[in-house]
Amino acid sequence: MYSVRYDQRVEKDLHHLPKEVITRALDRIESVLGLDPLAGKKLEYRGRELYSYRVRDYRIIYAADAKKKEITVFRIRHRKEVYRNL
Repeated sequence: MYSVRYDQRVEKDLHHLPKEVITRALDRIESVLGLDPLAGKKLEYRGRELYSYRVRDYRIIYAADAKKKEITVFRIRHRKEVYRNL
């Protein structure tokens, strides 16, 4: 099981999401990504290895560290906006 860390921007993102999306996204982070962090789609961004996981029209952008057994969630936003300003 991987531990989950949240970037400070995630709290701000959560304030702009519908409540049902918040509960579904947080549940998926703990249940799916906590067990299998490679379940998301692999992204290359400025030399960083990131992943994107889909929850309806929203995306969770995160990084997985296998050595530390840790996932760091960077963004949870609508698919139109999530890839801007990572």
